[in-house]
Amino acid sequence: MRGVWLFLMTSLLRRALPARVVSQALRMVATGADGGAGRRRGLSSFREAVHRAAKLSEVIADSGVHVQASGGKIMARCPFHGDGTERTPSMSINDEKGVYYCFACEASGNAVTFLEHHEGMATGEALAELARRYDVEGADAIDTQQLGAGGWPAAPPLTAEHQALVAANEAAAAAYQQARRARALPGSDAALCAEQMRSRGIDNALAERFGLGFAAGGKVLTKYLASQPNVSRTACVQAGLIIDTGGESYDRFRARLMIPIHDAHGRVIAFGGRALKPPEPGREALYPKYLNSIDSPVFSKGGTLYAYHLAKGAMRRAGRAVIVEGYMDAIALHSVGIRYAVACLGTALTDLQLELAISPLLAGAPSRTLVLALDADEAGQQATRRLYESGALARLNARGIDVRIATMPTPYKDPDEYVQASRGAIRSQPAFAVGPDGAAAAAQAAGRAFETQVLDTAPSWVEWVGRSVLAPYQASRSTGQLEACVKELVALLSHLRTAVERSIHIHLFARLLAADDDTLAAQLRDDLHASLHLLSPPA
Repeated sequence: MRGVWLFLMTSLLRRALPARVVSQALRMVATGADGGAGRRRGLSSFREAVHRAAKLSEVIADSGVHVQASGGKIMARCPFHGDGTERTPSMSINDEKGVYYCFACEASGNAVTFLEHHEGMATGEALAELARRYDVEGADAIDTQQLGAGGWPAAPPLTAEHQALVAANEAAAAAYQQARRARALPGSDAALCAEQMRSRGIDNALAERFGLGFAAGGKVLTKYLASQPNVSRTACVQAGLIIDTGGESYDRFRARLMIPIHDAHGRVIAFGGRALKPPEPGREALYPKYLNSIDSPVFSKGGTLYAYHLAKGAMRRAGRAVIVEGYMDAIALHSVGIRYAVACLGTALTDLQLELAISPLLAGAPSRTLVLALDADEAGQQATRRLYESGALARLNARGIDVRIATMPTPYKDPDEYVQASRGAIRSQPAFAVGPDGAAAAAQAAGRAFETQVLDTAPSWVEWVGRSVLAPYQASRSTGQLEACVKELVALLSHLRTAVERSIHIHLFARLLAADDDTLAAQLRDDLHASLHLLSPPA
C-alpha cells in the first residue's frame, strides 16, 4: 500500500513541481521528516531490506568463487586464504541467515562485508551495488552519502533524458538476457551464440555476471520495447537500439552475442554486439565482427571503460589496474580471477579513460600500478606510442602511477587468446581433467600464469619506450643514429622523478646501446648522467 501511495504522490508532484523539490520530498518520505532520527530509521530499514533481498550464495558465486551445494549444505572455496585454491571447500554459507563462515581462516560476515573484503568496496558502495542487483525498493530515495564510510561517491542524479535512455537500454539488456537463457533449437542463431560462449569458457555464472545476451534481429526487440510502458520510442532510437527509416523500424543488432556496457555505477548505457558467423563475401562492411551502440547523451566510447563497474573494487584492493582492448579480453581475464581488468573498447585510449582507470588506485589502494595490455599487433604498439608522445604516460608518472606495458608472449595476439590456450593446456593435464572442480582449478592456474608471465614481467613505460627508441640504432649501428638515440633517451629519462629511477634506466640503456663493449657502456652512462643533470636535475 505504501508503494502505491508513493507512486501516486510522485506522479502528482512531478506534474506540478520542479524535479529538485520532488526529489527532496521523496527523500523525506523515505527517511522520515523528523530530521536525523528519521534518516537513521530510513537507512536502517534500507540496510535490512538489502540483506533480506540479497541471496548470499548468489552474491559469492557472482564474485567468481566456486560454490557448491551438497547434503543440504552450501560450501565454497574460501577466497580469503590460499587465494581460493583449496581443494576441499571450507566456507559455509547460510542463505537463510545471510551469513558465511570459513572453518579454516575464520573469515565471516554477510553479503555487504563479503563485497567489502573481496571486492574492495566501501560499505555504501556494497549496499548500493546489492540494492541495484536485487531491485530493493527505496534505493533511489535514500541519501547514499549516508550509507557508509569509505569515500565512495554516490551516483549522480540523471536528467529526464538520461533516465529515459538508461531505461531503454536496461529493458533491452533484460530482453537479450532472456533470449540467451531460453532453450536454443539446434542449428539456430541462438545455438551459435551458446556455442560461441561455450568455446570461450563462458559458463552461465559468468554470462550472468556480465549480463550477456542474444539478439535475434528482425523486429524482435523493436516489438518488445514497444510493449514496455516505461520505455520511450524516442529514447530507443536515440540510444541506437532500433533503426527508424521513417516508414518502418527494425532492430539495430541482429544475430549477435550481446555485451551490455555499463557506466561506473552499473547502469546499462550501451551495447557491443559480436557477430555469430562470418559475413557473406563482399558484405564485410555491412556486417562487422563487432558492432557498437552509437554515441548518445549517456554513452561516449572515449569516456567509458568496459567492466569498470565490476573491476573498480578489485582495482582498489589489488592496487593494480589492467587495461585491455576488447570485451572478450576483459571477460577472459575476469574468468580466471583477474578481476581488476577493464577494456578501452579499441586502441584509442583517451585521457578520460586513463583518469577513470586510476581513480580507484588513488582512493587508498596499497600500490598504484597501471598495466597496459593492448593487442600485440601494430595498432596496439602505435596506441602505446601515441600515449607517450601525447605526454599522457609522463603525466601519470608525475602523479605517482607506476605505468607498465605488457607484451603478449608469442604466438598470442591478445589476452583472450592467451587465457584460452593456457586454460586448455592446463585442463588437459590429468589433475585438472575431471568435473567442475578441475575446471575451476584450471581457471585459477591460468590466471596465475597470466599474472606471473605477462603482468609481473611487464617493463616500465620508460623501458618500453626506450627500447623502441634504441631499435633503429641497434639495426644500423651508425654514429648518426647513436646521437639521435642519446638525445631522445635524455628527454625520456627527464620524466622520471627520482635519481634512483634515472640511474636504473641509464644503466639499462647504456648496456643495450653498447652491447658487449664495457668501455662504451661506461662512457654512455657518464654522458647520459651529465646531459640529464643539465636538462633536469633530479628531485
